[in-house]
Amino acid sequence: PMIYDVNLPTFAGCDYGFTNPFDFLVMQVDADDNVRVVYEYRATQRSVEENVAALKPKVSQMHIRRCWYDPSSPETGKVLNQNGIPAMPAENALGDGIEEVRRKLKIRDTGASLFIDPSCEDLIRELRSYRYPQTRDGQPQKDNPAKINDHGPDTLRYMLMGLKRQSMGISEIRTTGVKRETSILDEIYT
Repeated sequence: PMIYDVNLPTFAGCDYGFTNPFDFLVMQVDADDNVRVVYEYRATQRSVEENVAALKPKVSQMHIRRCWYDPSSPETGKVLNQNGIPAMPAENALGDGIEEVRRKLKIRDTGASLFIDPSCEDLIRELRSYRYPQTRDGQPQKDNPAKINDHGPDTLRYMLMGLKRQSMGISEIRTTGVKRETSILDEIYT
């Protein structure tokens, strides 16, 4: 299992649900641009306030720098911010977000750059079942994935797109040497 490392920058993502799950993930990013999902919270039949109160004791110790939440639920962002979890609406570009998740999962010569702690069982289960619906002739319909069991993948997508948007990717700084405006991650790795 992966253990939370107090020395790594920590970020989160949140997908609101009441009947469907409220999903909250915590990830850390190391100096090699590896993303480690280290914590998952999930519940149904609870308000945003109840969910944040339930997860707050655990995540308050994690020093979350930013939480990206489902932009269709501004109330979620408001409650997170009121409870000391700095939150902003996520980028909700479905196709770009799925590509970013794929990019992080793709095995490179140095291995994959996305790691998920085995305790994040719901995220792992949903990623394994995340599919595009099929057309009548059995081909995948690539417009939008099936809207079932997608809360963990959506939350992961929000986090990865938020991190990409916020920092333009740690590895780009190292490989291109291009100087740009300071991001959250520059403070740690420069």
